[in-house]
Amino acid sequence: MITAGLTWWEAWIAVWIGYGLAAVFLVLNAHAGAKYHIMFPANIRYTFGIWGGLWPTFNRAAMACVWYGSYMG
Repeated sequence: MITAGLTWWEAWIAVWIGYGLAAVFLVLNAHAGAKYHIMFPANIRYTFGIWGGLWPTFNRAAMACVWYGSYMG
């Protein structure tokens, strides 16, 4: 971000705003599982439909491969 033209404190604020937005969506996604014991695939299919739920499921699988691959390599 600094090479894009931001100062260090503007970059720091941008990072924390991004973390804050991500935290809101993580909490909203985890709420159904924590309160009602609904698993991720069932929650996604309820939210996006059967065919619309494929993208979040594949996205989650790809990110798992990336995270697992970064620890192994």
